[in-house]
Amino acid sequence: MLKLKQVFFLFIFIAGHVVIAPAQINVSPAGKTYAVVIGISQYQNKAIPPLNYAGKDAKIFSDWLKSNAGCAVPDFQVKLLIDEEASISAVYNALTWLTQVAKQDDRVYLYFSGHGDVEIDSTSISQGYLLAWNSPSNNYANNAI
Repeated sequence: MLKLKQVFFLFIFIAGHVVIAPAQINVSPAGKTYAVVIGISQYQNKAIPPLNYAGKDAKIFSDWLKSNAGCAVPDFQVKLLIDEEASISAVYNALTWLTQVAKQDDRVYLYFSGHGDVEIDSTSISQGYLLAWNSPSNNYANNAI
């Protein structure tokens, strides 16, 4: 039986450090802002229950980042992946893009709203995973993030 939980993550990485409270961010004015925003409400695998607002929340966060009230981030500096756009390969491609474009003093947002799960391996160690749109309901090591 699946024991999935809805997961919401917002990580802010600045020069290799994770910042929890956005009010504490001190970024060089020369730095740019990049974001990967993922929201999965409907999964390909029907054994994974749908979520009501994950995709909508991701879109709202992406829009806020791009607005003047947010960070005024240009469109090309935000990767928004909703539902079927958030396949395993698309998520890994977006994360690779982040590693290629982000430099020291840049601000990076990784937003994920969707299901997460754990899988215990042969040594009884629990591994946590974020489920992509096309993740199966098991074998996460090869099919999830």
